[in-house]
Amino acid sequence: MKTWIQLFSKTSLLFSLLFFLAACQSDENTKTNQEENNSIETPAAENSSDEKNSKEVKHSNPEVAPVFFYMEDVEAKTGETICLDVKVKNFKQIETNQYSVNWNPEELEFVGIKNIKLKEMTQNNFGLTRTAQGNYGVSWFDPTLESVTLPDGTAIYQACFVVKAPAGTETSIKFSGEPVAIEFSDVNQNLVGFSARRTHVKVK
Repeated sequence: MKTWIQLFSKTSLLFSLLFFLAACQSDENTKTNQEENNSIETPAAENSSDEKNSKEVKHSNPEVAPVFFYMEDVEAKTGETICLDVKVKNFKQIETNQYSVNWNPEELEFVGIKNIKLKEMTQNNFGLTRTAQGNYGVSWFDPTLESVTLPDGTAIYQACFVVKAPAGTETSIKFSGEPVAIEFSDVNQNLVGFSARRTHVKVK
């Protein structure tokens, strides 16, 4: 049974998450920061979907594998709409998370979020007011305070874009800490590591 102290602490964390999401939604005029030192990505590799090739951030307990986020690489034509599954690995007893997704708005036009499958996640968990600048933020928690564990490869939602880049080029989508900082925590309120890979969109 959880103590009142634990519940108070988690309630405080909830308000912090809501604050981050509100800040992301209200700051429409802030310039998008997509510097490489804030991104989490893999170098080019034949098996680039493997978390072993990813650049890891926010180490906590080195004995616990970091949560890993990825979207599969895709090929598409200019003007085509693509909907990419956001998939996870090592998603074990996660109670809260927040992060950002970035892309070049000259090459990809954000359409929307759909097929949400993560427990208690809705459209309200996404800060979408800066998609024209090439980013959105995510802030989620499990209100039951019981945490969520998912099988590796589970898709938690889809992000959809219209391809604007010309044929013969390539563009990408990445997870980052801008504008919403990366933070994952487990059922025991411990910070959990996070890693991800850059998704490549090849335009035919």
